[in-house]
Amino acid sequence: MATPVRRGREQTHFFRDFSYNDNILKDHAVYGIQTLMGAVHCCLAVEGARQYFPGKKVTRLRKIKFHDAVKLLYPGERVVINVSVEERDGAIHFKNSCQKASVLSLSASGEMQFDGQIALQGCNLDDLLMRS
Repeated sequence: MATPVRRGREQTHFFRDFSYNDNILKDHAVYGIQTLMGAVHCCLAVEGARQYFPGKKVTRLRKIKFHDAVKLLYPGERVVINVSVEERDGAIHFKNSCQKASVLSLSASGEMQFDGQIALQGCNLDDLLMRS
């Protein structure tokens, strides 16, 4: 479950931790290394927007960039994904950063919009984790 850290007028932060033993990571390996799926970063961004703008639905994710893959290399290893959502220059921006040990690196970023007729109904990451 995502844990809120701070919510301000212009920005909201929360984090989500993952461990080597999570089924969602066991089921996704790149060259034999457990790697957090890009879709999870998108789900976390949508969750951040839902916290920042209660009652609104994200209709579009765009300009998504995956900067640094989140890899877990050994049993017992844990990472924390820090999610930041902010309104800037008339757009909603998200940044996901990976904290592994004491190192923080940008893992994904992009923009979101709320207009349009087709709305993303949300990504229930907890449900996805239980099913994987």
